[in-house]
Amino acid sequence: MVPGEGRQTEGAYGAARIITVRNALPSDIAAIAPRMRAADVAECAAWDGSDPEAALRRSCAASPLCWTALLDGAPMCLCGLAVAHLCAAEAAPWALGTDDVEREPLAFLRRSAALRDVMLRHWRRLVNWTDARHVRSHAWLRWLGFALDDPEPAGVAGLPFHKFWLEAG
Repeated sequence: MVPGEGRQTEGAYGAARIITVRNALPSDIAAIAPRMRAADVAECAAWDGSDPEAALRRSCAASPLCWTALLDGAPMCLCGLAVAHLCAAEAAPWALGTDDVEREPLAFLRRSAALRDVMLRHWRRLVNWTDARHVRSHAWLRWLGFALDDPEPAGVAGLPFHKFWLEAG
């Protein structure tokens, strides 16, 4: 299930930009991995030591719901909802993207809210971890309604991570 149609937005330089969301394709991993934004690369390395391609492959493989956000037809972000098993009470939302996410923040926020709503229709509790250094991600998560717990050492690097969570109302 993919929420909504593409929406036209004004780009940073006044040009019309289109953000669309569709079901993820295997080729999206190759399009995003070499362009993954530095904060996402650092988070993946600190969490489980994975490089961008491995992190995207693992995340997509664990996600019954997995989407690609495209900016003017080019993949800008892969996101989804990873689950341990389909009967689990909670699922782990994730998003790994390129710098285009930050170039079109308002449009990306709107599309993210629609995806969050789809996720909450399938699982009542969404829980995951985010690198404490990734402050832009924290602002995005709070905007989406997630609570962030105090940071604690986690991941293979033992760096501070925030557990974030949201329950369906």
